[in-house]
Amino acid sequence: MARNWRGTGAVGALSEGDELRPRRAVGALSEGDEGRGRALSECDERHRCGRRSPNPTIPWLDPSIPQSLVRYPFRMTRSTTYRIGLGTIVCGLLAGCAPRAEFTLNQPFAPPAQQHLLLASDWAYDAPGGDHQRCLLAFPLAGSKEPPRAYAIYLLVPGEKGTYPVAPGPSGVQGFLIQELGRTLKGRTDFVTGTVAYAPVFLKPREHRVELDVQCQDGSHIVGKAVVEDLAPEVKAFERQYAADVKSLRPTSQPAPADETPTRLRP
Repeated sequence: MARNWRGTGAVGALSEGDELRPRRAVGALSEGDEGRGRALSECDERHRCGRRSPNPTIPWLDPSIPQSLVRYPFRMTRSTTYRIGLGTIVCGLLAGCAPRAEFTLNQPFAPPAQQHLLLASDWAYDAPGGDHQRCLLAFPLAGSKEPPRAYAIYLLVPGEKGTYPVAPGPSGVQGFLIQELGRTLKGRTDFVTGTVAYAPVFLKPREHRVELDVQCQDGSHIVGKAVVEDLAPEVKAFERQYAADVKSLRPTSQPAPADETPTRLRP
């Protein structure tokens, strides 16, 4: 007699456990299968009778179809979650790498290499100053991210939120550009026309957004944006260094101090 690979029992013989296990005829449906079959039959019957779903192209919105029978076109898997999280982190890092201040300085009178300069840095500060907000934007040489400081923009903004014209008096913006390095273009030039927008940053009470589009006395044009941080010590240090220039922005009957920065001259 042939023997199976398990032991000495005859081929086809049932063990004691097999005899006690309930049997089900081929083709019989379990309780769950019967329920699903009835639901499908009811859905087919409704469609044959003309009672179509309100939106047959989107079955998961049809309340007449059991949710257990609907296949969704998307599924939030673990890999999908990882991708979304990784994308969020990358976007945050890219946003954090952007400089706080980016400006374009156009100087049509300058030598060709200095006529169109792109300035960028993280040296962007402001401080409250009574009826004005004092802002300082400092930049290294074009194309550099390291000191020394080569350009400084200082301005007085007459409010905490709004767009203000460059004009003398308490309702206008006053400011200047100082180039600290160089030979032919070193010196100061004041704002004469343009606008300055100043507004708080949402959910960041210590930061403001500044947008400049101003024309200077020597013909140079400054355009750009910055997010300035409330850091009064940096602003005060610049004001001490250039005290005479800062004081000259507020017109008085007294003569200008002798230690003002020389005006920039066209080459």
